[in-house]
Amino acid sequence: MKRTFAAALTALALSGCASVGARDAPPPGAGCVGDVAVTHVTVLPMTDASELRDQTVVTSEERIVRIGPSNDIRLPRDACVIDGSGRFLAPGLADAHVHLFDEGDLALYLRFGVTSVLNMSGSHMHLRLRGELEAGRIDGPTLYTTGPMLKIDASPLVEFEETPAAVDDVAPLIASYRTAGYDFVKVWGAFQPEMYEAIRDAANAEHMPMTGHIPRAVSLDRVLAAGQSIGHVEELLNKHFRTIPAAAQMDETATRLARAGATVTTTLVVYEAIAAGNAEDPAPLLSRSGAEFMDPVRLEMWAPGANRLRGVRNPEQAQRALAAMQAITLSVQSAGVRLLAGTDAGELPGLVPGLDLHRELELIVQAGVSPEDALRAATVNFGDYISDKGDRFGVVEIGARADLLLLDADPRVSIANTRAIRGVMARGAYYDRAALNALVSRLQQRNARTAGYVSAFSNGGVTQGAEYIAAQQALSQEPTAMTPTLFMALGLAQRSDLSGAEALLRQVASVYPNREEPWFIIAGIHRATGDASGAIAALDEVLARAPDHERARRERALLVEQLQYSSH
Repeated sequence: MKRTFAAALTALALSGCASVGARDAPPPGAGCVGDVAVTHVTVLPMTDASELRDQTVVTSEERIVRIGPSNDIRLPRDACVIDGSGRFLAPGLADAHVHLFDEGDLALYLRFGVTSVLNMSGSHMHLRLRGELEAGRIDGPTLYTTGPMLKIDASPLVEFEETPAAVDDVAPLIASYRTAGYDFVKVWGAFQPEMYEAIRDAANAEHMPMTGHIPRAVSLDRVLAAGQSIGHVEELLNKHFRTIPAAAQMDETATRLARAGATVTTTLVVYEAIAAGNAEDPAPLLSRSGAEFMDPVRLEMWAPGANRLRGVRNPEQAQRALAAMQAITLSVQSAGVRLLAGTDAGELPGLVPGLDLHRELELIVQAGVSPEDALRAATVNFGDYISDKGDRFGVVEIGARADLLLLDADPRVSIANTRAIRGVMARGAYYDRAALNALVSRLQQRNARTAGYVSAFSNGGVTQGAEYIAAQQALSQEPTAMTPTLFMALGLAQRSDLSGAEALLRQVASVYPNREEPWFIIAGIHRATGDASGAIAALDEVLARAPDHERARRERALLVEQLQYSSH
């Protein structure tokens, strides 16, 4: 059956038919596009076969179209040929739990071999980035995203979280997520059972899978019955066991998870970040590998005064919790539970997008999971989890999406070899080391300009900020990245400097006249101060730039209704 299906896909690809979801154009940073052939390579299919030696893999139209012994494969005319002699070809890696900060993170994921990500707190920005990735206008992995994470205490200033006002509001809210194009429903808040079940019913009605946290008032059995995947092993420790469990307790729970067909994401590396962030000496965290890739605003969020993980647990407590989570990870994996590798990287202090997925895999192996099974957690397992989205990836087989990782060493011997990246293919576009390094170099240059703007605004307010912007624009340079400065504005708002936050946002909006994100936060500032008219005006600015911004349309309608009610 599998061989017949593969042969049919090969014939389809070679007939010249375009694949579903093909890009409008090749991404700007790729080294090879079009037909690509990796020759004389050892293939790690992550299917039934453990390895295939001296193979040639041909990709076309974002798909794998041929695999076979190198002596038997005829290369397409004008193919970009990559010599894989002595190297290993594995599926591209997947991070199943990220909080995508901006397009700079996309470059980092690609640089470190991550070709698929699941963003766990979505907004209109993420839908826009996904569209740009699919069209080939920017470089990065394939992006899946939840809607805004559902909380009981969402901030009115941010778009990536939202609070259902009442049980009756849940169904239209989830329907709006489906209409907008989100892939999953993310549960974060400590919901009571009635609200949780309303979310479950609405998600099922819209055929949107649920993922996220275990609400403390909702039992594990109810979560499993809802079909929700569990976004952190930490949730089992803190919400289910609520203490470090004995081995027998772990195994009993693992059996329940397996019987329910559950999916669990790891995010172990978070607790290393917690331990480092709570250490007496912050220098090792601030100078850790990968810090050089981070923008200045997030780096400031790593520092003791702004690190929101500081005080959560002391380093010894964090290490004990990490050890318990590793034991739970081994237990659930041994029971046959589908395990996904995830990091929680994004704006969480101490974590570097892309890079820390390799550390996550090392922590999974340290737990006692084999390197090959750890690799499965970051490849085929995620592909199977996403399979209802109508695509096949996470494997090296004919017809699968051409997401590939060319390695200098075998990751089954040591999982650390996932770091030995020779090249990355994302949806058929191949990036060699030079292309990958160029992506990061451009990101670092952008971060340096952002640091200049942050310094100018911090020291001289709007006036010096405007002068810096003008000087950079005179050099035809982007003066600052948007998302770091949005977070800077949120920091000002949290310190009750609402006028300073709005001034910063309006200045950023002048740099990005076609982007709606600053205006959404400005609307939130006016809403928080009771200025409904000002909030409506800002939401009008959002909709002028993004007419399909479903949430802005909803919130504007609610504000108009409130104004009309108060006038009677």
